[in-house]
Amino acid sequence: MTRIDQLVVSAVPGDAITTAAIELQAVLAELGPSGLYARYIHPEMEGRFEFPEARMHQSPAPSDQDVMVYHASIGEPTLRDVLLHGPERLVVNYHNISPAGPFWPYDADFASRLDWGRDELAALAPRASLALANSAYSAAE
Repeated sequence: MTRIDQLVVSAVPGDAITTAAIELQAVLAELGPSGLYARYIHPEMEGRFEFPEARMHQSPAPSDQDVMVYHASIGEPTLRDVLLHGPERLVVNYHNISPAGPFWPYDADFASRLDWGRDELAALAPRASLALANSAYSAAE
């Protein structure tokens, strides 16, 4: 049976992307096996989300019949290889990435992660089986 998992960069209570993944999870769980994964997990989200490394210990292991829905919102270098080289089909759900320019004077680390996110999208485009956007504005971008 096809497994449909979701991956977010961070799982945080009250965050719109986290909430979107949780709401989609309710639908996906009715279709079959499905999991929620995040690189950073707020303590209140523990038990609901797992770290991506946990997927490698699933039985059966992920295959090319499975699907990974990636909620793209900011760059995360540790996820790039997982997304680029995973065996499953990739669906990118683009939640928009703010331009980094205005953030450079105030938070260079955050700004660099925004730039990384845009580069990551370009790298993932050829691998994606499907791309979704949460607004007409994001789709046009």
